[in-house]
Amino acid sequence: MRRHNAPMHDESTLQSDAAPRWPGQLAAIDMGSNSFRLEIGELADGRYRRIDYLKETVRLGAGLDADGLLTDEAAARGLACLARFAKRLDGYRPEQVRAVATQTLREARNRDQFLARAHQALGLPIEVISGREEARLIYAGVARLQPSDETRLVVDIGGRSTEMILGRGPRPLRAESFQIGSVSLSMRYFADGKFTTAAWPRSRPPPSSKRRSSRSAPATGARHSALRAPSAPSRSCSTRTRSATAGSSRTGCAG
Repeated sequence: MRRHNAPMHDESTLQSDAAPRWPGQLAAIDMGSNSFRLEIGELADGRYRRIDYLKETVRLGAGLDADGLLTDEAAARGLACLARFAKRLDGYRPEQVRAVATQTLREARNRDQFLARAHQALGLPIEVISGREEARLIYAGVARLQPSDETRLVVDIGGRSTEMILGRGPRPLRAESFQIGSVSLSMRYFADGKFTTAAWPRSRPPPSSKRRSSRSAPATGARHSALRAPSAPSRSCSTRTRSATAGSSRTGCAG
């Protein structure tokens, strides 16, 4: 007999009791501040093969109000997207899927309430990862899809955070995350969605700040210390790629 206070079963419980419909496949969900992404793939003979890729511009990061609370409208957009992802993931076991949330839910004061509803919509657990873990995953995806033995700097500009990772080969040597991104900046300086001559100068740093050393004056909004480039950088930059880990766009430059 079911106890009255026992929760109803969710989709993840049902899936874990059944054989996987798609053995060998893995899925990653990246709940970013601008877009939600779902990527499904598999490793065959040591090579990654993408099976499906879905992306929706949810702009969750635009839904943080002045009090740091996620608005009902933004939450509804995110939940509707996750419900659609859940349909695509029907038949996958929980251990085949990793869902992560990033800067917006690191900041949101009401994230626990949203995550409870998001878990119900998706039917799978969701991790709110740290900025450094996000940076590590970014580098892992770039290193796999664009292998190189050189020292390089990988930069990911997201909706509410920017990650910078200095690495060599498959190993990240130093990873940092900064609270600055395209959505937060556009909301601050271009709230009406228009790039005007009046707003543009305000979005640029004052001339004096360009000469400041990152050691003495870290960038505003940085969670961790600023990165310093290697003493003898090379000139090569890798082309734009997609992270197999989280399905996000990354740009890699050789250090």
